[in-house]
Amino acid sequence: MSRQVRIQTAFSAGELDPELAGRLDLTVRREGARRLLNVLPRITGGLARRPGLRHLAEVPGARRLLPFPSPAGSLLAVLREGALALYDAQGALLASFPTSLLTAARIDEVDFAVVDGALLLVHPEFEPRRLHRDPVAGWRFDRWPIALADPADPLSRPLVPFERFAPREVRIELQNPTPDPAAPGRTLVEPAASAPVFTAAHIGTWLRVAHAWVFLYDVVDATRARGWTREDPSGVGSTTDWAEQAFSHARGWPRTVTVHQNRLVVGGSRDLPDFVWFSRSGRFYDFSTEQGLDDEAVAFRLAAAEPETVLHLVPARRLYVFTTGGEWVVHGDPITPTGVEVGRQTTVGCFPQRRVRPVEVDGAVLFVGRSGRDLREFVFTDTEQAWQAADLALLAGHLLERPRACAFDPLRRVLWVARADGGFASLTIDRNSHVVAWAGHASDGTVVDMATLDGTVHVLVERAGGVALERFEEGLQLDGARTFTRPSPTTSWSGLDALVGRRLRVLADGRDLGEIELAAGTLLLSEPASVLVLGHAFAHEIVPFAPLELVEPQGANAAWRPVRLALRLHASGALRVDLGRGPAPVRLASVPFTGTVELRALGWRRGDDGPPWRIRQDDPVPFTLLSSTLQIEVNG
Repeated sequence: MSRQVRIQTAFSAGELDPELAGRLDLTVRREGARRLLNVLPRITGGLARRPGLRHLAEVPGARRLLPFPSPAGSLLAVLREGALALYDAQGALLASFPTSLLTAARIDEVDFAVVDGALLLVHPEFEPRRLHRDPVAGWRFDRWPIALADPADPLSRPLVPFERFAPREVRIELQNPTPDPAAPGRTLVEPAASAPVFTAAHIGTWLRVAHAWVFLYDVVDATRARGWTREDPSGVGSTTDWAEQAFSHARGWPRTVTVHQNRLVVGGSRDLPDFVWFSRSGRFYDFSTEQGLDDEAVAFRLAAAEPETVLHLVPARRLYVFTTGGEWVVHGDPITPTGVEVGRQTTVGCFPQRRVRPVEVDGAVLFVGRSGRDLREFVFTDTEQAWQAADLALLAGHLLERPRACAFDPLRRVLWVARADGGFASLTIDRNSHVVAWAGHASDGTVVDMATLDGTVHVLVERAGGVALERFEEGLQLDGARTFTRPSPTTSWSGLDALVGRRLRVLADGRDLGEIELAAGTLLLSEPASVLVLGHAFAHEIVPFAPLELVEPQGANAAWRPVRLALRLHASGALRVDLGRGPAPVRLASVPFTGTVELRALGWRRGDDGPPWRIRQDDPVPFTLLSSTLQIEVNG
């Protein structure tokens, strides 16, 4: 028999896909794990129990969470069917707006951006809406304020893009021009098309017919309408030089929005899914292009062989356009009508679910690929002098099944990903240190959505029949945690009616009193305490790979047994280890404990039949594992 030693000081490869169990040749096994649950691999080595979730507010029916850094402070907009609500970062409700626009079918497809201190919401089926604070009226939720050709005349045409939807051979003639008796200076006309063009949804929109701007107030049938113009229509005649509003109830509204180089950028409308429009520089709601000046609006269509739909716009050093078919880069410093270049760089394609927005990390953009099981890193590489989109989830695709939202924590350098099954995953990432470490996570509830506000990740969690707004908080060891304080220690805690009927873990002045089911709104303690924390416990688990790289010289199915295990801990409050006979508590010399715990192990194993050890515990205390040293004995 021979004795071998394996030392693991890092988990920088994270949890690996079970489908890779047969790949004994992968070197990442030495810095990976079979299972990581509710722990975060650290860039510097080791791993730690994840932070808990602080309860902020009950938000019934909430489905979306939008970060809103506004002039009034850091805020969160919460969307539910039929309403938008505004909260501050501590969970206080500031305003609520009922709206029929936010249907259950639309909420997931809403995109947003902060524009000139306001939160702008877009969806291809409704006119963009703006959430903003009026100095007099307070918070308002109204239509986007598109500029007018004559600001003093509310009946002048809106300065929106005009595009051609009908085939190029379709002609329009302004027939029966008649002075408008109700409005001097206006001429009534009847636009007549050579093919079906008009629908009832065109009422209230504008046409450009040659040099004339025509407002449509009635539609007779698919080829005839009625309108008025302030230009002289006599010289127009029958022409193919005409266009209609790019954004309207007839043609749909923008699908995605952002701000880049002091311009509002919208893309992918319902009927023009592969277009991108830039507003005038410094005038976010003005899309006029009449004179072609450098500060005027810009519009272009993505030149792809197959039709694509613009899903995301990401502003960075350049503007990145993510579509169903590829990843595009818009060049221009600055972008002008004559100084813009657009090119497709990779052909991965984006996950079509709207809410999984790309995230910029260290100059790269992370986005979920078309399959929904790949997380791509879109970045320009100096070595190849080309854009690439490597799959960061190649070795852990099982943790990325059907993602529904993601948010980046810049302090811990962790990308959190919520999944459709209610669980969530984390990716610890640092490009300079070559760390790409995935881990799985679970909570007593379903994660609905998540967003980053001021560097803190907030989440919507559905549990106990309701939805709560919560946030990750360092040092917190429970989920959905609520903290109550008293000026002096007491044994009687009242005011807990909202928690009646729930099973909760109880911490009193840091003492773990175990789990209870709250039967009444008052909790009686056996010993007085001045701080009470109630929440949901979560267990963390660490399962390493069998040391097959040490066993393999004797054959992949050789018998081996662990002899000694040394675990290096840092500031940890508890330890429960399973060495093959079930989890057992380990007595620590002090709490919190920093140092090495040495354990003896027994029991033969064969090949990859079982892990050498396992840590699983739900103790609501800090836990950090820095390294493990395993000594094994191999038969043969």
